[in-house]
Amino acid sequence: MDINIKVRNKIAAAEEKVIICGNSDYIIRFDLDDEWAEYKTKTMRVDLLNGTHEEVIFDGDSCTLPAIHDRTRVAVGIYAGNIRTTTPAVLCCEKCITDANGVPAAPAEDVYSQLLQRLNDFDGYWLPEVSETGELSWKRESSGQAPETANIKGAKGDKGDKGDAGSAGAKGDKGDAGAAATVAVGTVTTGAAGSEASVTNSGTVSAAVLDFVIPRGAKGDKGDAGSAADYIVQTGTTGKWSWEKWNSGKKVCWATFDTDALVTDKAWGSLYYNTWMNLAANKTARRYPFDFTETPAVIASAAPNGSSDYFLITDSGNNLGTDKTHAPAYAIARPSVGTVTTPKISYFVVGK
Repeated sequence: MDINIKVRNKIAAAEEKVIICGNSDYIIRFDLDDEWAEYKTKTMRVDLLNGTHEEVIFDGDSCTLPAIHDRTRVAVGIYAGNIRTTTPAVLCCEKCITDANGVPAAPAEDVYSQLLQRLNDFDGYWLPEVSETGELSWKRESSGQAPETANIKGAKGDKGDKGDAGSAGAKGDKGDAGAAATVAVGTVTTGAAGSEASVTNSGTVSAAVLDFVIPRGAKGDKGDAGSAADYIVQTGTTGKWSWEKWNSGKKVCWATFDTDALVTDKAWGSLYYNTWMNLAANKTARRYPFDFTETPAVIASAAPNGSSDYFLITDSGNNLGTDKTHAPAYAIARPSVGTVTTPKISYFVVGK
């Protein structure tokens, strides 16, 4: 199944698709703009949003997404060279039937193993070798079917007639020692941009003086303002929150709030709801690890629950602080009175 991620000006944006955890048949296809054309090999980073990540080296514009386990969302981006990178594109996940058994014991293949595999897959070059009889053959240290041997020796020619040897001439007198030749650098001139380089000898054959004309380089195009790649400058964990700070001033944090059980017995019209956002510990924990200077974007979602279904409603009565300092409060709601075990609310917050 294909998942398309468009990258424009280093901003990665994904189509609205949901990944089912535990599957390995998802292909990430990157729609890249021209600034990635010079990079054949790139690395996809899959941030599992729990302090860990996986990376996949690939050529071209697509690669296989590693199997995701027990996640409700992941962030996907790429980087290449020294260094060009993208923002993360968030993909939503649905847990699969095998997540209850835990993550498989075998670790995912890391980048070092991928590089070794690429080197092992490289067969090397065939080296030519010619024998005294003219047999051209090919060899190399690694295995593989070598090209067929061919004879490139031509037919033997006829023996030429032997001429009469001439008489030896008289030995000449020893000549005087000649002067040693010299080479010196003469003038070095900067030519106009686009002109031809040249070297001329303004001296003599035995005492050369080389004059150089080196063209001036053409003026380059003005660079775009703000084209430097953004990158993470600090990470950490504060309470329930994991967070990142970026060079551009962007801030990202995420956390999950849960409780053992909650009875939805408060009526609201034809609905019943309840919340644990009114607990003092919960209110304290909902404070962001840092203050945002602008109102951030907040994604809040209910984690799937095997015992009963529920959805989120806003709980403004239990909000505190401001939208730049604290995550908003939510309650869970159902169409009937009942007990929901281990309800969870996950937050993903991005802003400056």
